[in-house]
Amino acid sequence: MNGIGGCAVALVATFLAAPQDDVANVPSEERVVGGDPAMRTFPHGGEKAPKKGYRLLVVLPGGSGAADFEPFGKRLWKNALSEEYLVAQLVAPRWSDEQARQNLPR
Repeated sequence: MNGIGGCAVALVATFLAAPQDDVANVPSEERVVGGDPAMRTFPHGGEKAPKKGYRLLVVLPGGSGAADFEPFGKRLWKNALSEEYLVAQLVAPRWSDEQARQNLPR
């Protein structure tokens, strides 16, 4: 294997081995809204409130909208926003098989 290909394989293997290490220090805790377990969110950030209060970025994940999208919201907060922002990443409720049959395009 040439040097460039070997390097790419090593980078991919490192990424797959520890996909959340770069955002492990981002404050986040899954929360349930209004006591309804179908209404979940991951708030990111917010260690010390700014004098003028927080700004809010709401993230609606693509795909299934599942909780495994959480690292994306963390990376947004860590790498793209100032400390005056909070990120609220919503988690889509999981449909039953019957709901999926009725609502998804065929």
